[in-house]
Amino acid sequence: MLMEDVRMKEGLHSCMNCGVCTGVCPAAEFYNYDPRQIVSIVQTRDDETIERLLKSDTIWYCGECMSCRPRCPRGNTPGYVIQALRTLSQKLGFFVESEKGRQQLALKRIIGENILRTGYCIVPRLVKPDLHPEQGTVWKWIYDPLNGILNWILKSLDLIEKNIMWTGDKRYALWAILIILITTSVGQPIILYIASLGNVPKDYVEAAQVDGANDFQVFWKIKWPSLLPTTLYIVVITTINSFQCFSLIQLLTSGGPNYRTTTIMYYLYETAFKKFEYGYANAMGVILALIIGFISFVQFKALGSDVEY
Repeated sequence: MLMEDVRMKEGLHSCMNCGVCTGVCPAAEFYNYDPRQIVSIVQTRDDETIERLLKSDTIWYCGECMSCRPRCPRGNTPGYVIQALRTLSQKLGFFVESEKGRQQLALKRIIGENILRTGYCIVPRLVKPDLHPEQGTVWKWIYDPLNGILNWILKSLDLIEKNIMWTGDKRYALWAILIILITTSVGQPIILYIASLGNVPKDYVEAAQVDGANDFQVFWKIKWPSLLPTTLYIVVITTINSFQCFSLIQLLTSGGPNYRTTTIMYYLYETAFKKFEYGYANAMGVILALIIGFISFVQFKALGSDVEY
């Protein structure tokens, strides 16, 4: 059944296990993922080994970027092989035995089926805490007014005398949401900056040090200009995401208390799906898109002039 898939015929010709696909694969840098090994297993045509592969998380790590396709000296495309394996895993029901496979099922139900049923990519009422543990379940436990770890720590340090309703008190609710947004948003910029710093030419740094530049001057004159493209990307994406804050509000506060944490996106959701004023909500969405576009344009003009690609 696997070998009958057209993607197998297109993506696997005569692999010699050189490992180039693994070397250029972005997913292999972050996961225990080896496209070369997957192709090698498929070529054995051992049903038991392939079945174990179909039940594992391994086939779900591929981002389908197809970086492997132009690099393979034999013209193979391991990405197509992965796609065929995923399809077979779904047909045989093996995907439910892997955590990553079950996540794909949840994604399919949220996005694919919603588009067919309602015309919307994501139906807001289906945003549930168990699908967003990093924003729902975990932070609900931290902020819980009775058994939350935050209240326990602060009382242990004698910083507060009684428990605080972090998401239920209008004095603290907005700050509690801001803390979550900050802590969940700094990870990607840190990774991007670290990766960009690794691409700064060492020759420039060494030349500046030879000329007597100190560490601050090296950073400000050499490294920082090289980080401007990354900075521009982070600023634009962070701005767009700040306007689109919805799931966190839906999961923790529902806009309360007393509309204290109602964001633009949550207000748009209430207008459309609770008040059923679809025309007004559509107009809000268009205006919001224009505002975001204008702010992004200004950011590109302000920061993009010094960026060299």
